Amino acid sequence: MLSEPPPPLTATAANPDPLSLPSVKLPDKPAPPQVDTAAAAAEIEKLAREAKVKGVLDAIQRFRGGYVNQDVQAIRSVWPTRSSAELARIREGFQMTRSTKLTLQPIADPQISGDSATLTCRRSLIVELKDGSRPKPVQDQVTFRLQQSGSSWTIISMQ
Repeated sequence: MLSEPPPPLTATAANPDPLSLPSVKLPDKPAPPQVDTAAAAAEIEKLAREAKVKGVLDAIQRFRGGYVNQDVQAIRSVWPTRSSAELARIREGFQMTRSTKLTLQPIADPQISGDSATLTCRRSLIVELKDGSRPKPVQDQVTFRLQQSGSSWTIISMQ
């Protein structure tokens, strides 16, 4: 319980409006951190390139997996422009084959420009036929041309 009533609100000369609050100086906000936009842009570009390189190499591995597993549908999914006749020849070859060992070793990083890429690989192909014979192994160099579609890469050609 208060023994004395509060003093009446009165306007003073410095603060004529009894409902206004005295001005208070707030501390200065710290300046936002300086962002090196050139470095950030370079890092974003580097990460985008790394993602594209990974996508190209993944497409080549999916292609290799299709041959090793004798899976024509896997080959078609990574190389959708292969004709039905080409895929039929591949399927016929698989029907005569007991096993396939395919190695594709890139000789350099993929050359990427926008949504197109080129990758040259050393290819080693060893086949064992169902009759137990082994045709002469293939050892050569092949160049893949790829196209990006969304986040995935597909093969356009191999020479």
